[in-house]
Amino acid sequence: MHIKTYLPGFLLTTLLSGCISIVPVKEMAENKDVYLTSNFSIDSLSKDVQNHLAKDGSPSRFKKIHLKINTSHMKADGKTESPKQNITLIDQGNGLIQEISESSNNDITYYLSYRSTYRNFWILKSHGTNLSRTNAPFPIEVKQIKNAGIMSTIPKQGDVFPFEFSTGIQPQLANFTELKFICTAGGNFPANQFHPALDGMATDLKCELFNNNVVDTKSEYVFLHQYRIALLKSVIDSSLTSTYKLTDFKVER
Repeated sequence: MHIKTYLPGFLLTTLLSGCISIVPVKEMAENKDVYLTSNFSIDSLSKDVQNHLAKDGSPSRFKKIHLKINTSHMKADGKTESPKQNITLIDQGNGLIQEISESSNNDITYYLSYRSTYRNFWILKSHGTNLSRTNAPFPIEVKQIKNAGIMSTIPKQGDVFPFEFSTGIQPQLANFTELKFICTAGGNFPANQFHPALDGMATDLKCELFNNNVVDTKSEYVFLHQYRIALLKSVIDSSLTSTYKLTDFKVER
């Protein structure tokens, strides 16, 4: 799920006045585990998000999962980029997954991001930056959930999982963006068809993100039954087509 955010005029004025602190990129990059723990625990999420996570009620199913992914981004003008991603997922229980992701080209890391998600496909909070910057952009977070489907059990073909929510950057207090993210479960298949290292079964998920009731992006995921998480396969919007190929999967229990 990819979210676009807008900066209201009143907030821009506040930022320029120096009333809101800026996060140096050096602070994000120096000790990744500390930054993740300090800024992406369940307590860092809104009370409304915490209440919805509590409804899941499921225990953690793994300690950490390490992913290596080859990505391909094709723009509308035909230009392509093919960065690689190293991702670590940490299961906190109740479907809350913490993530550290690093993107690289030519073995040089240029982008770092942190996320809290619900089962690795509903983004609850994210903070990403190019490492060449001095200061990072503000984190983006879900402010309020209006409707959300719980996925603590294995989805059946045809099941629909809605996620209607308001989002904004962390210091934002009003004028939030209202979005809907709706996923529909497809058929089941052996997970090793997606990657040989995977056991058990998997389910295809097809999702659409709506902004003002108009489709903004379409995405496809594979939901892994054994770990109760979704892995992204593709995202398309009006200007970009992205695909994600899993090349390595390791789990710590």
